[in-house]
Amino acid sequence: MDTGLLALIGIGIVVLIIAMNAFKYWTRRKLRAINTERKITVTGEAVAEFGRSVVLSADAATATALIESIPKNKLVSLRPGVWGLKYVERDDVVLELRDVDGGSELLVTSMREYWDSPQELPKWTNLVERVGQAAEAAGVTTRRGAYGFAFEPPSKGTNGHGRWVLAA
Repeated sequence: MDTGLLALIGIGIVVLIIAMNAFKYWTRRKLRAINTERKITVTGEAVAEFGRSVVLSADAATATALIESIPKNKLVSLRPGVWGLKYVERDDVVLELRDVDGGSELLVTSMREYWDSPQELPKWTNLVERVGQAAEAAGVTTRRGAYGFAFEPPSKGTNGHGRWVLAA
């Protein structure tokens, strides 16, 4: 082969490598900006919806029986009165049944964050709808409550995920 041709191929390869790195840098920067904008709106809306509890005008035993009778989609019992919505792990979204004045309240107590946002919102809203339907069929009245969450970042130096927990 000709030396000039080898030099042109070499220069072409170097230019291609530089162009690929520049494209990678540009796309990462653009995706980071888009993700930041998305996170502000999507995460805030998701956290607000996760904070909307269901208050049932029934005692804890009746409410537990009502929840347990609903066909579940990745809803696993963690301990009596506490359930988890599984995304990756059993306790990605933790639901708890608490006694309140005039009944029981089903609420999300914590959520694990994956990909910069809490997951499983469609399953939570679906579960709320099914609980409402089952309560209506059993003659139990429901209303919605509201709670706020605080973010707990993962420990430094770990690959863990942050958690959203009920604000005090």
